[in-house]
Amino acid sequence: MIVIAIIGILAAIALPAYAKYMARARFTEVIQAVDGVKKQVELCIFDVGPTFSASATITASTCGNGGKGNGWRIGNSTDYATKYVANIDVTDATITATAVSTNGLGSKTYVLVPKFGAVDNGIVDWERDNTNSTCIDADLC
Repeated sequence: MIVIAIIGILAAIALPAYAKYMARARFTEVIQAVDGVKKQVELCIFDVGPTFSASATITASTCGNGGKGNGWRIGNSTDYATKYVANIDVTDATITATAVSTNGLGSKTYVLVPKFGAVDNGIVDWERDNTNSTCIDADLC
């Protein structure tokens, strides 16, 4: 009887932790799906984008959904849908990936904003938008 009680206590602790672990593992697909879109947005920025400076704000609306140019194409938001990714939206070079509502992901978002380095070297750095990324509060990213 004591062994059964111990197993029950361990299961009560382990199952919620396992569910959270699995949700985090699923959300990595959302984060990884953004990588290909980042490359397309970078190509768009280099093709039609702004002057490279430390304080540059990217407003290249041609990098939005359906934009295409020399060697790059940014698809519509549902073009990127997978088992765990509902959509990836690009608006003014800001990438917003939304997870599916099932499997513990709850339609959480992962938002990346392009930033330029302090030196005018033409490199685009990506920064997670901690204000608009809802995956942070859910402890998924």
